[in-house]
Amino acid sequence: MNIKVTADGAAAVSLDTVWIPIGPNTPRGVKLHLISQKYGVAHYGPYLPGDSYYTHWHPLPTFAKVAAPATSVRVCCGGDGSPTAPCVHETGCVHKWGRA
Repeated sequence: MNIKVTADGAAAVSLDTVWIPIGPNTPRGVKLHLISQKYGVAHYGPYLPGDSYYTHWHPLPTFAKVAAPATSVRVCCGGDGSPTAPCVHETGCVHKWGRA
């Protein structure tokens, strides 16, 4: 992602994404990032039919997907005090390290 701080130091901006002009395909009634180009005021909220203050919008970002762990072995103290040893206790054990 390419970002830079504006010359006045007021904001960090993305050089890879741009605001989308409001038009007939702008989602209505759901949370968007909205801005008035004339006034430079942006906020998160719904765009409602008939609203003429906002000129552009952008969807909210999402989080990157995190890969699932490679193993399903439960971890606790393993009976030897090591927090990485496989669990040797009964199902539902909450031992020294607080994992079940």
